[in-house]
Parts: sequence; C-alpha cells; structure tokens
Amino acid sequence: EYIITGCFSIIWILPIILVSSDFNSENFGLNFEKILIAIPFTYITGMLIDYVGSKCLKKWKNKIEIKSQEKYKLSANSYYRIVVKTASSNSELTKQLGIRVSSVRIARGAVINLFLSLTIPIYFLIEGKLIIAVISVGILFIIFLLTWKMWKKKLESSFKFQAEILKH
Repeated sequence: EYIITGCFSIIWILPIILVSSDFNSENFGLNFEKILIAIPFTYITGMLIDYVGSKCLKKWKNKIEIKSQEKYKLSANSYYRIVVKTASSNSELTKQLGIRVSSVRIARGAVINLFLSLTIPIYFLIEGKLIIAVISVGILFIIFLLTWKMWKKKLESSFKFQAEILKH
C-alpha cells in the first residue's frame, strides 16, 4: 500500500523537482541505480502520505463511521470483534477484511495525492502557460472529486461488510 501511494505521489513531486531544479532532460533516463533509490523513497513517501491522509480525513471518516454504525447497527468496537471472530473461525473472511482495509488505505492515499497534485499547474504558470494551467486544474479537480467519492464508497462498503460478518 505504501509503495503504491508513494509511486502515485510522483505526479505532484516530479513537477516540483522540475520547477525547482536545473532540469536537463538528457540526464533524466532511468537506470538500475535510480530505480533502486526510488523504491525506499516511494515507500517512505507513501507512509508519510498515509499518515497525513489519516489525520486529514479523520473527520470525514468518523462521520461515515457514525452513519454506518447507525445504518448497520454496529457498535464502536465492532471492527475488533470482527477481527477476533474471523481470525478464529474463517481465514477467507480475514483475508477479505484485510483486502478491504488495504483498498480503503490506497484510496485515501490517492485522495491526498490528487489534492497535492493540484500544485502541478504552478509549473505551467511559471512557464507562462495560463490556459494549460487552468485546464490541468479543472481535470485534476474532477479526478480528485471522483477519487474522493471512491474513497467514501470503499469506506462505506467496508463498514457494510463488517455488519454482514457480525450477522452470521
């Protein structure tokens, strides 16, 4: 999850590097050393973005969680009861629960990365390309809104799945 989130961060980190450095396209080619260095960088970046995402989106997550608790009759400690129940009785349900938590985390990272990618148009503004900057903000903002909706859906689906486990 962290590497995926970290790789996704390249869409906003790379333009910042391009603007702030004396970029030479001839030296930009990929080689084994650059890839080897990039792996831990993307992992660490992914961890930081996940942490920031968990803090920034906590308010909205709590709202969704409260609505889901009411809708599906979940208690505040339902998740932990589910983990204990599934771990002791059904390894397939435990895997499914882990996959759902993972997909929510990846979606949360995508939301934060897309929000941060709204810095990309600054590069175009510096280059004097106002129309491209405006279009890129529009496109990125639409993608951001769609990703936000996806994150909410995945989170709601995760709570629904928890309720279904508790019923059985």
